[in-house]
Amino acid sequence: MKKPNVITGQRLNDGIVVFWTGDSWVERIDRAQVREGDESLASTVESLKLEHRNSIVDIYAIDVEIGGEAPRPVRFRERLRSVGPTVRPDLNRGETAKP
Repeated sequence: MKKPNVITGQRLNDGIVVFWTGDSWVERIDRAQVREGDESLASTVESLKLEHRNSIVDIYAIDVEIGGEAPRPVRFRERLRSVGPTVRPDLNRGETAKP
């Protein structure tokens, strides 16, 4: 069984991690579109890479767990990316920012 996932990338102009809502990129994972084992995931990621190549880089899908206030990335690296800078806790992304 495929795990739920969200699509993420990094904004080119400032390096901020962003998440795909289905229509636009946002900075908070709690607003991301959760995909449930979608067969078209690879083609969606490739389309987003082409469409946003001048503004968003390193676009890929991450596995998430569903529950609580927001989807929670399965891998620790992705959890850290989703909350913001670890060297400046004052810049984290709010209530849902818990690694």
